[in-house]
Amino acid sequence: MGRARDGASAVKVVFYWFNLSTAPGMSMGVSLLARELADAGHRVTVVHLNEEVGDPFDLDLIFAREAVVEAQVHALSFGSNHADLALELAAALGHRFPHAHTVCGGVHTTLNPEQVLASDGVDAVCIAEADGLLLQYVDALSQGHEQPAVESFWTKGPAGIQRNRVALPPALDNHPLPFFEGIDFGRLIRANRGLASVLVNRGCPKRCSYCHNAAVLDRIRRHSGQRLDMARICRQRPVGSVLEELSQLLSRFPQEVKAFSIADDTLVRDLGWLREFSTGYARLIRKPVVCNAHLSEISPEAADLLAGAGCVLVKLGVESGSSRVRDQVLRRPMDEEQLAQVVELLHGREISVRAYVMLGLPTETAAERLASLRLCARLRFDAVRPSIFHPYPGTRIYHQCMELGLADPQMRTRSYNTNAVLKLPLEQRVEIERTLLLAAWLMNLELGGEAAEASRPLLDRALAIGCEEWTVATGRERIGAWAEPVHQELQRQGVEHYWAPFADRPDAVFLYRRKGRRRPLPNIDDC
Repeated sequence: MGRARDGASAVKVVFYWFNLSTAPGMSMGVSLLARELADAGHRVTVVHLNEEVGDPFDLDLIFAREAVVEAQVHALSFGSNHADLALELAAALGHRFPHAHTVCGGVHTTLNPEQVLASDGVDAVCIAEADGLLLQYVDALSQGHEQPAVESFWTKGPAGIQRNRVALPPALDNHPLPFFEGIDFGRLIRANRGLASVLVNRGCPKRCSYCHNAAVLDRIRRHSGQRLDMARICRQRPVGSVLEELSQLLSRFPQEVKAFSIADDTLVRDLGWLREFSTGYARLIRKPVVCNAHLSEISPEAADLLAGAGCVLVKLGVESGSSRVRDQVLRRPMDEEQLAQVVELLHGREISVRAYVMLGLPTETAAERLASLRLCARLRFDAVRPSIFHPYPGTRIYHQCMELGLADPQMRTRSYNTNAVLKLPLEQRVEIERTLLLAAWLMNLELGGEAAEASRPLLDRALAIGCEEWTVATGRERIGAWAEPVHQELQRQGVEHYWAPFADRPDAVFLYRRKGRRRPLPNIDDC
């Protein structure tokens, strides 16, 4: 056995990132923790579980890997949509390798630590962010501690259940570069059609009922015993660190990277930071960039800075076209007039705008679902990303769903863009699933004119599919086949209309414009 830092023995650690039945992507958290451990001298392997660019979820194949057989620590990171598979793997690891140590982390574990820790094969759980703490934990294991007393870790073992205090969120001043070894980042970027994702900040001050951010903060407050101020919640990486990571990605994958996607909840948080970033990005990186933002943050100066950095797309969380749903269900108030002004402001800088909307929210009516799509079309969003609502166990809205008898603790879905999961009548679930697949054509009704006329026959055919013969797979196949010739004819005529260009992503809807865009969207405008 080799040596790690501070006299600790080098430990063989395998990370498992669950990315199944959804768009390929790498967990930034897993990548950063793997880098920390590797830089400290531990022997690290990452198993990326994804059907397209990683490994399938096949226990025989996983257990055939030499690194898995030799691992002393198995670290699993997962969300609620993969919790059943992750705990199945943990139980199998515990049975097959009883002398190894299995620790779980990620959003689902943070929100449900007792349930995960009680699961077979799980030795420890980490609550919230593990920067620096997982390294302490692995070092302590290497030094013979069976249940290390490290902040944010709860353990079970000979001493029973040990619940250590949860640490406050860490500062991001010494943010490491990603862990590239053994991860096919180039293939990941290609699978995402040239978009390379990075994170530049963490934390969100909003208290939306459906989001895990608020629930995670509640968990930290409950178990840290310390006060959380806004500076500790919302943290930015130094601009120099971000630019260094972007430069590294460009250097390693010059052919793959078409644009950078800043994957944070919002890039537009601190105008001083954004000024420095905009200048440095335009000078050193010179690639298109897309980002998320909150509409309250988009001022004329912020829009100018984004345009100066080469931003081609800003993504806004609209979530619902119903003020009742936004205010009472989602706890996310929004002024639609302000939203219209922000869209116009960004369009004036030649920046495209995407809306995120959720369908199938608790107590939402069919009319309110259609109102969400109509709002997006009326404001001429360049892209719309509809998804089907799925409550995260541990969030406020999950408890609301339980009280209403809508949540089934046993129900799981791998992806949020396919199946309705709330306990609703069959006809209502089919209507929700069908609305998502028909989102582009329903929005075309709002556009009016030739786009609406061409869309009505397609909608009539799709709505004629009976519940007894409906499945998401058959619906996608039929609607896709019917839609393509309609799009081709509208495109030939130069008619502005919405459509979903990617067969594998029916939830990615774009507005086809007669004159195109001055700032083309990479991988969309070249379709």
